[in-house]
Amino acid sequence: MRHPKIAIVAKSMLIGYGVDEIVNFLSKELSRHGYDITVLANKNEYSDRGYKTIAYNVATLPFANEFWNDHFLTDFRSYAPLANILDDYDIIVTVDPMHIVGALAKIRLQKKVIMYYFGVPPPKILDSFERKTESLRQTILWNLSFFFCDCLMSNSLYTRKSLPSYLEKRTIVNYHGIEHLVCHDHEKATKLREELDINDKLLILSVGRFSTPYKGMAEIARIFNAVQKKNHAVVLLLVGRGSIHSLGIRSPMENVKTLSNIPIETLKLCYAACDIYCTCSKWEGFDLPVVAAQANGKPVIAYNVGAHREVVLNEKTGFLVENTSEFLLRLRSLVDDTELRRRIGRRGRIAAQRFTWKESVKRFEKAIDIAYSK
Repeated sequence: MRHPKIAIVAKSMLIGYGVDEIVNFLSKELSRHGYDITVLANKNEYSDRGYKTIAYNVATLPFANEFWNDHFLTDFRSYAPLANILDDYDIIVTVDPMHIVGALAKIRLQKKVIMYYFGVPPPKILDSFERKTESLRQTILWNLSFFFCDCLMSNSLYTRKSLPSYLEKRTIVNYHGIEHLVCHDHEKATKLREELDINDKLLILSVGRFSTPYKGMAEIARIFNAVQKKNHAVVLLLVGRGSIHSLGIRSPMENVKTLSNIPIETLKLCYAACDIYCTCSKWEGFDLPVVAAQANGKPVIAYNVGAHREVVLNEKTGFLVENTSEFLLRLRSLVDDTELRRRIGRRGRIAAQRFTWKESVKRFEKAIDIAYSK
């Protein structure tokens, strides 16, 4: 039986963005399974793809500032340059924030459509009127768009539960794979520590976009500052996309190092090189870095929000905390106890083995069968 031609519609494919990273590796795995995959994006930084790509352009809005041109109504504006392209495919897959394109492809082109939902950060955790407005717009219009799809997927039970009940019942949960972020070259990881001048110090890692306040990168720097007052043999490594100046840190902090816009291969080394992984993110639909850290045998600390309780076994593979004081207490306990770090790290490596691309592709194939049979 011929595999259907599948177009995956993304806004962009930028290294260091969670949705884009998932699309890249899922497309690779589906291609290896014999599917004819094409990813459509207006920007693409991935070079070793293993699947076909098509670039499209989105017209700018007159009299709109950069934020509104990058976010507001991007999905609507994308349909015009995509319409003729999508007509050549059997199944259209949309990922955040492109679900309106999928709804229009269903209505106007009568295509089979799968929508893969990664979640919308709630307005209360966002820092500006523009971001809050965009969150509300996405929630309303995406829920309307989901009504038209042949199969709806979410990346966690948490994101599925955030949907209206009539959508939640028909949604398949598809956890992401993690093998691509597991490091097996520990010599290179040791070399990275040397290059960063870590040496025998304890390395705390945090990964997240510098320009997104709810990711909590500035907060983890403040917590680290409190930790190192009692223990100077610790180093914090902040890894993200964008400029470190977005965090509002005006002067260099002692024992804080940063890496920005790094390739996946270097990111893997960071997970292997660290001793503890921490995130102060206030919302996550899945949180790939938290799972990646556990898969590399590292204890993790995160706030008890979003999907964290699905991917972290509290007090077994890491700690889920409720406030800054508890975060600091747990971090100090890991800094001071080598055996505790090792014991939790071993459990985390075992627990993370359930997040595989093999299982993710199986669930995606189920979605393809559902969509194709309608």
